[in-house]
Amino acid sequence: MIKRFPGSLIGLYPNSTVFNLSVGAPLDYNLGPGLALRVSPTYLLSDYGSELQHNKGFTAGVVYRFGRRK
Repeated sequence: MIKRFPGSLIGLYPNSTVFNLSVGAPLDYNLGPGLALRVSPTYLLSDYGSELQHNKGFTAGVVYRFGRRK
C-alpha cells in the first residue's frame, strides 16, 4: 500500500476547483511571405486561496509559415 501525504505540507493548495481566466492577443509583424515576428501580451486572473491574483506578461517568437500563401 502506498502511503500518501497531503500536498499542503510542502505549500501546495488542496484539491479543489478554482476560477482562472486567461486573455491574450497575438500580433504578427511580417518579415516576408513565410516569416514573421509574433508578440502576444497575456493577462491571467486566478483565484487561489480566496485572493485574486492579477498576472501580466508576454511571449515573443519567430513564426515560419509552411505552404503556399495566396
